[in-house]
Amino acid sequence: MVLLSTARGRSDGICLTITPDKINLGVVVRNFGDDFPIVECMKGDGAVVSYRRSVA
Repeated sequence: MVLLSTARGRSDGICLTITPDKINLGVVVRNFGDDFPIVECMKGDGAVVSYRRSVA
């Protein structure tokens, strides 16, 4: 799902592609994909915690 669109020219800018009431944190996180590390682990061993979609 595309959340933003851009326009160049005289009236350029960035616009939402869907209404704000349809956007929540889950929608934003899912748009990053499966392999995008959201939070670095604080263990100090260099491990990375990634968001994974659950299979239900």
